Amino acid sequence: METSEFESAGRANWLDRLIWFAALASGVVLFAVMLLVATDVGLRYVLNAPFFGAQDLIEVSMVVVALLAMAYCARTNGHIAVDVFDRALGVTGRRVGNFVNQIVSIALLALLVLSAIHKSRDAFTYSEATNLLGIPLGYLYVVIVVGFLLQLLVVLGDLMQNVKGTAQDEA
Repeated sequence: METSEFESAGRANWLDRLIWFAALASGVVLFAVMLLVATDVGLRYVLNAPFFGAQDLIEVSMVVVALLAMAYCARTNGHIAVDVFDRALGVTGRRVGNFVNQIVSIALLALLVLSAIHKSRDAFTYSEATNLLGIPLGYLYVVIVVGFLLQLLVVLGDLMQNVKGTAQDEA
């Protein structure tokens, strides 16, 4: 799927819209982090009074930025891809390689989703929070679950396209 297709509002399905919204939220949080860092640095060097809790906010926010943007990057083919062996493998070899990659990715992402769900439950149960500001970490784990789940759905969609393309080529 090309970026222009993905960004076309009329052609996007519900998953594409959800992924786009998550990426937009990621961008907003990244902008807020940028403002926070600039404010912290300014306060630290001009007034010798750093922003209390900036480190907690930045650490939590960067997890949100990375996890919410991950699925959009995958959906728009923004991840780094190395195609050293593409010519040697041919079309069939690339499809098999993609298939294996997608199966392994689905298994790992499913494990990450389940692990984050358990960790989220534990964080809520034991009231885990950041050191300085006491930001509840349970909600952060919910964001992690959402990010990995969106990525899992993207890879599942790619797998279906790969299998569908293989079946159409054989017909």
